[in-house]
Amino acid sequence: MSEKKNPKETSKTVEQRLQQTADELQERIRYYSESEEGQEEIRQTVYQAGRVIGGAASLVWTIAKSVTGCMARKACDYYEAGQQAKDGNYKAAGKKIAEMQVRRAKGMAQAAATAAGTVCNGVKAACTEDTEAAKKFRHGLRNCAVIGGTILVASEAVDAIEVDGDGGAITADDSALPTDDDALPDAYGTTDLLPTIAIDDMPGVEDGMLLDNSPNNLAELAEAGEFHGTHHLSEVMRSQEARLDFLAQHDLERIPAGWEIHHVVPLSEGGADTPDNMVLLRAEDHDWITTQHRMFYGWPGPEYWQAAT
Repeated sequence: MSEKKNPKETSKTVEQRLQQTADELQERIRYYSESEEGQEEIRQTVYQAGRVIGGAASLVWTIAKSVTGCMARKACDYYEAGQQAKDGNYKAAGKKIAEMQVRRAKGMAQAAATAAGTVCNGVKAACTEDTEAAKKFRHGLRNCAVIGGTILVASEAVDAIEVDGDGGAITADDSALPTDDDALPDAYGTTDLLPTIAIDDMPGVEDGMLLDNSPNNLAELAEAGEFHGTHHLSEVMRSQEARLDFLAQHDLERIPAGWEIHHVVPLSEGGADTPDNMVLLRAEDHDWITTQHRMFYGWPGPEYWQAAT
């Protein structure tokens, strides 16, 4: 049954419709410019837009660091394995390649675990209104986005290279994936570009502290943080949470007087800001190792900073 038009209603002309639209726009402008409610709406909109833009920029930067870190570490490993094979040390070269494959498998497993944990936290937050689960869910979503973005960006970067020197096609392989569980993004966006050191297995180290400060042990600890071909970072981000975790692992509430936390692989050379890259040293021992690293990596010495000031 068709609807009947009200005979009293008359169709509006184009001019009338344009006038109505103009009146509505002017009313909306008056609302946003003159009323407190309208101005508050604008402030909230700008604030939310700023948060979205800032979050997107932070995510892109984290993905870029993750891609760079993965590719840099892979390049260093391939270079080291190539040098070992060139010198005839095929056993060491094979071991290095095997370690790369193990890290690849660990990285893929950690990525899968991150996705599964995010789903579980999302379900828990939806069903129980658990604020902690909701927080972990949001953090997990960000990590999944970084992992997915890393894979996408790295794959696009590899696809941009058409062929290698012999005319063969270059494939993405595993360079797009984080190479181990420490390389996955965390709340601070840090990545581990270099292998971690089994500090507790080093001579003289007990409960995270280098108790035997003999020259041999100090030299070994210094060498454990020296790698050729690293990319120096002018700015590093330190995690207070990681520092507290390190102290808690060794039943400490604070750093003992006269001692300092030392990163075995320096943060400025790609080391991880995680407890497994930390050890407590006496202040004078810390200074000695820093001097060795300054000479090895070519860092500016105290005379540079004195001249700068």
